[in-house]
Amino acid sequence: MARALRSHRGAATGVGSHAISYTFTSPAGCVYSASISVVVQPIPSSQLILGGPLEFCRGDSVLLSGLQQSGVDYSWLRNGIPLPGSSSRSLVVAEGGIYRLRTAFATGCADTSAEVVVVVYDLPALTVRQPAPVCAPQAVNLSDTGLYSGNLVGIQLSYWVDSLS
Repeated sequence: MARALRSHRGAATGVGSHAISYTFTSPAGCVYSASISVVVQPIPSSQLILGGPLEFCRGDSVLLSGLQQSGVDYSWLRNGIPLPGSSSRSLVVAEGGIYRLRTAFATGCADTSAEVVVVVYDLPALTVRQPAPVCAPQAVNLSDTGLYSGNLVGIQLSYWVDSLS
């Protein structure tokens, strides 16, 4: 009866082709030897490069990129769902969500990046009204609440004057 075989761990020997020899000895002392070749394929890197802040206002975007690697297929996921047509190593992101990059070699060896959370804030929903014209030396009160309306909770009002000639 042959002894139980131990598994070959690719991580223990590294990427490449490895010759493995086995010797089986029966209780009666009969010996059988065999050799095999084990190929350990590399896994592509799924490291992400962030091209800016991950929190921004609607209308802005951030560039997410993977490392440039030869022979690698790239695909992007948003909230765990593959993004159609996203097969380049870079992705311009303008929508909030959880993004991941999947990299794969033709051999089937693949990796998926850590999650990147992108937060997109809505712009303030305000309406600004044109003030009525005034005669000099009268002034227009730019902080008059009648000039703007909308959800003002947490909004900071800034204004500046540009002289028109």
